Parts: sequence; structure tokens; C-alpha cells
Amino acid sequence: MIERIRDLIVRPELAFREIARDPKFLTPWLLSAFLLAFPMIAAVQRIGSVRLFGNVIALVEINPLLADQPQEVLYGAVEHLFDFLVIITPLLAIPLTAACILPMLPTLGTPRGTRLGTLFRPLMAVTAWATLLPAAGMCVTMMIVLAVRDPQTLSLGSLTPFDLGILVPASFSRVLHNIASTMEFFSMWSVYLLMEGIAAAAGVSFRRTFLWLALPLIVFAWIVAAVLSMLQ
Repeated sequence: MIERIRDLIVRPELAFREIARDPKFLTPWLLSAFLLAFPMIAAVQRIGSVRLFGNVIALVEINPLLADQPQEVLYGAVEHLFDFLVIITPLLAIPLTAACILPMLPTLGTPRGTRLGTLFRPLMAVTAWATLLPAAGMCVTMMIVLAVRDPQTLSLGSLTPFDLGILVPASFSRVLHNIASTMEFFSMWSVYLLMEGIAAAAGVSFRRTFLWLALPLIVFAWIVAAVLSMLQ
């Protein structure tokens, strides 16, 4: 596994070809889910339920069926729900990503005669491996932020400080700042690795996967960010 991780860093194209030929995904899938969920659960313990979920509890208390419940019970229930969601979301996101990509493969130009059903395991494997290293980077970064910063100044959104918005100050251009803020280093790395993985699994070029899959999503995110900045 260590050798494969090294190859994903220094020669991802060759690494994904090997992964597609031997599509084992259970270990990277579960490990990626753990690395994404663990710092979020730790954040709740470090920052506190009151700071994170106070607004949610205020909305819940409006419900007459829950108005007489102690706040400790409500905070505990919301915290358990949050823990469940941050665990189940990455577990489901990886296979769902592979399943959503599968019907798009004919558009990318997969070789004739290829049965789409046979490509799910390779897609699942490359998706899991493409998530692993960025998830590890995000986990380490978030745990460092939780350790060194005052929890009273933290929020879930401040735990990943490597978005490119820092390169374009809001004072210069709010629109450009919001667009740049949609590009976070580890997320962009994950997209790059995923495009390499899809190209290897589908037998198509990286350029084609990027133009047909990644670029439309990036442009869509930029448009949404620009619209939101104009509404503020």
C-alpha cells in the first residue's frame, strides 16, 4: 500500500492503470471515509455543540412537540445526527460518484464492445484511491487547526484554510474572491486524481475526462460563486 501511495504522488497515471487492472477498493474506501469523518467529529468536541448547533437548536425549539425538551437532550440528539451524517456521507459518496460516472463513459469514448457493468469495480477503485491522499491531507490540516487555534474563533468552515481565496482579497474584488474560494487545494487535488483514475479505468485520455467532466463542474461552481457574491 505504501508503494501505491508513493506512485499516486509521483506518477499517478501509471498508478491508476495498475489500480484499474487490479480494482481492490475496500481498504482505501473505508480509510478515506474515516479520514474525512474523524476531524469533523473531533471538531464538535473541540468547538462545542452550543457554538456549532445553537442556531439549529433555536429552530428546533420552535416546534411545539419539542419545546418542552431540555436543551441538553436537543444538543445531544443534533450532535448524534451530525456524527451519523459525517460518517455515512463519505461512505456513500465514493460509490455514488462511481455510479454517476458510469453512464457518462460512452460520451468519453470508451473502446467499442466495452460493457459498462464491468467498469464499475475499476471506477470504484480509482475513486476510492483518488480520495485517499486528499482526505489524509485534509485530516492532518484540520487536526492541526483544531490544536493550535482558539476554539472560540473556529467554525467548520475555517478548518480547511487552503482555499485559493487568500490569493484574491475580497477588498480587490468580491466576485473574484468568491470564485477563487471555491477552489480548495485538497479538493482540486482530488479532482485531478479522479480524472486520472477515470481515464485509466475507461481507457480514454486525461484531457478528454477533464474537458467533459471536471471543467463543466468547475465552471458551474464559479458561476454559483459569482451569483452569490452579487447577491450579498
